[in-house]
Amino acid sequence: MNAITSITAIQFFQPAPAVVEGPPIVLRFQGLHPGDLGRLAMHDQRAGGDLQHVDPEQIEANRVEFGETTWIKDLRLEIDTASRQNLDRHVEALLAKSRRKEAAKVREAGLRDPWKRCAGGPLREGILTVNKAWFGGTGLAEWEGDQVEKFRTHAMAFLQKHFPGGQLRFASSHSDEEAFHLHFVVAVWTQRETANRGVQRLLQAAANPLLADYEHAQDMAGRHFERIGLRRGERHAAARRAALAAGEPAEPKRRHVPPSRYRAEEKRKAEAEKARIMAEACVEADRVAESARTLGHAAIRKSRKRAVREAQALKVAAAKDEAGAIRRRDVAAAEAQKAKEAAGAARLRREEDEEKAAAIFARVGAQVEAAAEAINKVQSLKQETAETEAALTLSRREIEAAEQRKRVARRELEKVEARKREASEEAMKARIAQRLSEKAAGDAKAEAEKIRMATLREARRVDALANGLELFGAGVLAWRPATPKRPESIVFGPAVPKEASERQAVVDTVAAASLWLRRLVKVSCCRFRGQRVKLA
Repeated sequence: MNAITSITAIQFFQPAPAVVEGPPIVLRFQGLHPGDLGRLAMHDQRAGGDLQHVDPEQIEANRVEFGETTWIKDLRLEIDTASRQNLDRHVEALLAKSRRKEAAKVREAGLRDPWKRCAGGPLREGILTVNKAWFGGTGLAEWEGDQVEKFRTHAMAFLQKHFPGGQLRFASSHSDEEAFHLHFVVAVWTQRETANRGVQRLLQAAANPLLADYEHAQDMAGRHFERIGLRRGERHAAARRAALAAGEPAEPKRRHVPPSRYRAEEKRKAEAEKARIMAEACVEADRVAESARTLGHAAIRKSRKRAVREAQALKVAAAKDEAGAIRRRDVAAAEAQKAKEAAGAARLRREEDEEKAAAIFARVGAQVEAAAEAINKVQSLKQETAETEAALTLSRREIEAAEQRKRVARRELEKVEARKREASEEAMKARIAQRLSEKAAGDAKAEAEKIRMATLREARRVDALANGLELFGAGVLAWRPATPKRPESIVFGPAVPKEASERQAVVDTVAAASLWLRRLVKVSCCRFRGQRVKLA
């Protein structure tokens, strides 16, 4: 909390108390990328960012409701582990179908993020709150302790019920703002199995019913919190669908505006209004002064004596007008201050409008709700089954999978036998050892994996050599003989691609067999000239 000492003290606006009968529960989600977790932690700890809406004297009242201190590090480690496992399983699935060339390309491409590309990110950040009047007023000093604890208890029960099995990663409560609220982060893992990729572990928010359908999430939140007197928000999405079905103009979708952006916009409007009023006051004062000077010159031209009297009178009138202009300027400044205060009132109105908004999109009904409940039951049964199976010996499915892996390994050994006589002898020893003991079987499998990887590397070199010869034949690569100033080497030919990325792809294609390719091309080029070269 040392980073918050620079926050200046603030005062919350104190609007006239509003009577709120059965206020709506506010539940919002937004996408979150793993790279933004540090920013989220900084905001939660009040270590930086927009803190104009925070009361620094109450920051100590904030607390972590769920999650370890290392939750960000642990989640990033899970993502990295899933990326590596997905890559290994993808390669294994391709090799099992004898698609070695494609497997090599996948391995060379490297790790991929374990989620589908999306604008918001694969994680979800959420907030749970209600109108500040329900807690008793504005800020911690006016809240009723029983109301806050009641909301905290029900909010955590809601999150743990609807985001089970490790989906809920972090939750914290904030008591240093106008209304008590909870922030939380959700990560939903799922598995997908295909013939070409094997079993892939992916982050997919839509695997959770609440995140797949936000209108369903509002229904569930309304049912959960009605026991403490809160209701579901207005059904704007349903109203829009009904209007469209009836051919009537639909209400535009409401968009959530971050408090920091709203405050900045209101401040900009107040400053613009202040500048406008000040400019008009200055123009009016200049006009009055110019009018007074014009009248004074006209009076002097009529008669000196009379001009002196009238000039004195005009001077007095001009002084009065100038004083009036100054007063109007002061009034303008006061109006500018009122405009600034109006901006604060507008912010409060915006918050009240937010409380009326019930997020989000449609697509749910009784069947989806029943399906969601069934999914929750299935997930609970899966968890119970997993805990039971952990205490039991290998099941029939695990034994069949083990036998299938043995058969695949046996076929791989037979293929390696046909290419490598030494591998054939080791594979035979491995099969004999496998029948004798589990330890010998493990040693044979490890040796077979080494041979398989060696064969894969050899195949990669052969493919790279073949691709390099094709590139030489197409004129993409060429041989440059040695000169007194530079050594002999392989260079780009006349048909080389123009794009740097494509030229780099050519280099990557032949990199695995660059030494063999250089020797082969050198011999070919020298023999073409009628010379014979003895290679080292």
